[in-house]
Amino acid sequence: MNSCPSTGQFSVAASVYVRAVARRRLWGVVWLPCLLLAAAAIAGCFDSRFWFLGLLLLFIIYPMALSLTWLSLAARPAMRWLLRPQEVSFHPDGITVDFYGYEEDAPTAGTLRLTSDDIRETEQSGKYVTLFLNQNKFDIDFLLIPAENLPQGVNFSELIKE
Repeated sequence: MNSCPSTGQFSVAASVYVRAVARRRLWGVVWLPCLLLAAAAIAGCFDSRFWFLGLLLLFIIYPMALSLTWLSLAARPAMRWLLRPQEVSFHPDGITVDFYGYEEDAPTAGTLRLTSDDIRETEQSGKYVTLFLNQNKFDIDFLLIPAENLPQGVNFSELIKE
């Protein structure tokens, strides 16, 4: 069949992808809710209505904003491909990602062929290896590959062109 090393089929949950996107995008604006809560706490020393405003921000507005952010990130068109069962094959000149249907033994629904020019950078944090991609036909910004599924001897530094 295929002599190139492969991860085998795996799936990554939507919450893992959304957490990865949120960690990269939302960390820069985390100071805003903290600043608003601090301002409400200080103003509450002079007028107790600001403490109620701070509680409203903390327990209603902030969770609602996080929920809407989660929904908007999970509804991205690229998630249609990322949440499918997939298999990553490593070739000397790049990577092939096969996306499958959700049924058992489903045929390939799509294939993404990546060369070293298509991969911006890689990062390993926790259970996943992240491949950050340039523009591609599926509009996928990054792929998460479970570290436990990586075949022995795969070196990501060789895949990236400096």
